[in-house]
Amino acid sequence: MSFTHLLLDLISDHEVDGELATECEVISTIFSNKGEGVVKRIRATQLKSLEDNRPKRPLEDVRYVHLSGHGDKDGPGFICDEVSWKELAQELHYFVAPLPDGVERALCLSCCHSETGVNELGKALKSRFSALYYFSNEKVGFDDAMVAWSLFYHRKPVEYPTRKLVIIDEEGQKARVNAPQLINSVIPDIGIRGPKRPSDCK
Repeated sequence: MSFTHLLLDLISDHEVDGELATECEVISTIFSNKGEGVVKRIRATQLKSLEDNRPKRPLEDVRYVHLSGHGDKDGPGFICDEVSWKELAQELHYFVAPLPDGVERALCLSCCHSETGVNELGKALKSRFSALYYFSNEKVGFDDAMVAWSLFYHRKPVEYPTRKLVIIDEEGQKARVNAPQLINSVIPDIGIRGPKRPSDCK
């Protein structure tokens, strides 16, 4: 089966304890309701959860990789594991193939310290992503993140992760805007950013 969306669900202890829907589950539901794309969601409590779910060969048709969970300046947050951004980047090499010319793929990082994560992952995964999306705020709540990414994916075309959205402005005219620009106009304190090119990561 050819997947277009890879959702890496680094579940939180409060989501497990409260039997709550995770961000990745909500996003998966949006794709299903839109009738677009084929989703692969991996629920992970430790790095081994990802290792156990490696595809036989890196996926070529994936256009979005979305990672949600806890995070800090050192790495993503697993319930049962401490992992660096570098270790996560090494693992992602097993999941997505290098991009051929003219093909787009976005990495969307939904966690605290996601700008740090994007810079670390972008440097290590330049050949595998054409765009990176993240939060500029160091801290972001699970509720805010869920709302922001739901808005982001609601209008995003599958094949073109960096394409601007066409909206109708207040005067009834068509306008083109980046998805983060639209989201920040609705909920400005969240600070979603992108698309950032991997070559711009420091």
